[in-house]
Amino acid sequence: MKKWQLLLGLVSFIVTFLVIFAGSKEKGLRASELDAPEGKLVVGYFVNWDNQSFESLQKNIDELSVLMPEWLALQNETGELKVLNEDKISGYLKFVRSARPSLKIVPLINNYDGARGLWDGDILQEVLTNNLSRKKLERELVSYVTRNNFQGVSIDFENIPREAQPSYLIFLEELYKDLSPLNIKLYVNVPLDNADYNYQQIQNTVDYVILMAYDEHASESLPGPVASIDWFTNGIDKRLNELKASKVVVALGNYGYDWVENEQPGKSVIFKQAKTIADNAGVEIDVDPESLNSYFTYTDTNNKQHEIWLLDAASMESEIKTLASYNLAGYALWRLGSEDPDVWSKF
Repeated sequence: MKKWQLLLGLVSFIVTFLVIFAGSKEKGLRASELDAPEGKLVVGYFVNWDNQSFESLQKNIDELSVLMPEWLALQNETGELKVLNEDKISGYLKFVRSARPSLKIVPLINNYDGARGLWDGDILQEVLTNNLSRKKLERELVSYVTRNNFQGVSIDFENIPREAQPSYLIFLEELYKDLSPLNIKLYVNVPLDNADYNYQQIQNTVDYVILMAYDEHASESLPGPVASIDWFTNGIDKRLNELKASKVVVALGNYGYDWVENEQPGKSVIFKQAKTIADNAGVEIDVDPESLNSYFTYTDTNNKQHEIWLLDAASMESEIKTLASYNLAGYALWRLGSEDPDVWSKF
């Protein structure tokens, strides 16, 4: 090839590159983003109290874009923050920041009282409705995430008294205003369908709304599907008629409940437990054709009849197919350690 041909080819390459680069600047893109893949968020909830949660994280860390560890709770009615199992957190952080430095870590705060086994709406109401307590909680959350270089905060307040809902909205708005200038994202977890929640106003004061699309039937209810496909589809349709899909993450469950006949409440079970129970009882796990949830019955050693319903890879496949037509921000999995191992191929 002659020198003038080589020179012409080089000039053509440079011109093409400059055109692409200029276009990227006009669109507000950095050169490093030209080939960056666009994908949905994959959020994994993580808990300290189950070693299987860490085992799942170790196996599946490359599948996640956001880790949402359940590390925070309300300490008391003054708005003081409680860090859960703080002695374990440093080890988890060391692993994550070594294995996957780019993984976003977004700690979750809830109002669950583990000692009493309930969502404490009373203490939450005291914190939210008292200006001093609410502001203190906001300051402590901002301080915790900035001190640890986390990328967001996830709010999971449940059993909120109806009269505390206005204060809950004020809390979200104030916290968002504190976090936004720091480029720290605010996520809020809400039930799929609860008339007490002002979903549109919540969306306007946060970065992402996480719809918890499970617990149609739960431990305190009668036995039944954890998230039947009709209940799931109707709930999603209802919410996305009023919310921007681009700000919505749908949380999919992967666990179940074991109910004993004529006894309450039911007991939460993870997929591995349910599979072991079915194998030991010599029964098959079937998919209910109406709800598309898995279930089985068995008799225990005390001759008591049990009914187990669970969400697994089969149910998740049906749910993700239902969600395919929406341009969602992403999906979340409740939770690492409780899941059917096959779910990771469904994302």
